[in-house]
Amino acid sequence: MSETTNDWKQVREDAQALRQEIRLQLHLGTMEARDAYHRFEREAEQLAQKVGADSRVAWTDLVKGMKKLRDQLLAEARSAGPT
Repeated sequence: MSETTNDWKQVREDAQALRQEIRLQLHLGTMEARDAYHRFEREAEQLAQKVGADSRVAWTDLVKGMKKLRDQLLAEARSAGPT
C-alpha cells in the first residue's frame, strides 16, 4: 500500500474516532453543537461514497471541523464542572 493510501486511510480513521468521541460529549453540548455534529455526520456519509484526491481534501477539512467541535464540547464540559 502506498504512503498516500495510508495517509488517506488515517484521515478516515481519524474522522471515525472523532465521530465516536463527539457522540459521547453531545449530551453536554448545546443544540448548536448537535446541529453541527449532524452536519458532519451527513457530510461523512456522503464522503464515504467517494474516493479520490478531492474526497481526501474534503475528509481532511471534515476532520478539522470535527476536532474544533470536539474541543468546544470538551471546553464546555470543563467549564460546567462536575454534575
